[in-house]
Amino acid sequence: MSATSTRTTPTFAMVRWPLLLTAVVLFVRLGGELAGLAPSVFSREPGGGMSPLGIVWLVPIFGLVFGWRRTGERDAPDRPGLAAMLAFAGLAIPALLAFLSVSIFKVPYPGMFVGPAIGALIGISLCWRGWPGAFWPVFVYSLVTRILVSAITLLAGYAEWDTHFTKVDPKMEVVASLSHWQQVLAACGFQAVGWLPVSVAIGMVFAVVGSVVRGRRPDDRLDD
Repeated sequence: MSATSTRTTPTFAMVRWPLLLTAVVLFVRLGGELAGLAPSVFSREPGGGMSPLGIVWLVPIFGLVFGWRRTGERDAPDRPGLAAMLAFAGLAIPALLAFLSVSIFKVPYPGMFVGPAIGALIGISLCWRGWPGAFWPVFVYSLVTRILVSAITLLAGYAEWDTHFTKVDPKMEVVASLSHWQQVLAACGFQAVGWLPVSVAIGMVFAVVGSVVRGRRPDDRLDD
């Protein structure tokens, strides 16, 4: 669904600096929470409390960058509207299955992750189908980021740090009653079946936006 170039930037080269910046933000956030700095920036509430120093805000920025760069390498989506629709579907399907599993049917731990995991696979597959060229940098960036967050979560759980990384929403009855380590593992599970497909889908939506804004130009890099 895209016109590919034989000279596109390798995926890891494209995501290297975004991942480094994301890691810096994560560790600054962790340090600020441990130091008890301003809660408005270093919130320790479950989910991060919509802190302005959250890595979620980086996803649309880097999505735009990836889409812009791929388009400049003559790897733009042939049908941007369809690519965007598939990305929105990739966001909606995992969210729906997660809502049904956790909030409606209240599937107990660890079975609660089965439905969202299926939804994540479907959603990520739809994002790939929409625009493979931009999908890979978005996916690799999102995957490595979520692995890093999970590693911090496990460390925080082991050290019993008071940070948002290990906390789950007390309104979620199926996880609120779990033991400390079950909640830590559940938080890691949410990174895999929740935040990963969400990051990929949002990144792909903004990659399409970046592609459309840039547009194809006569001086775009030619194939060998």
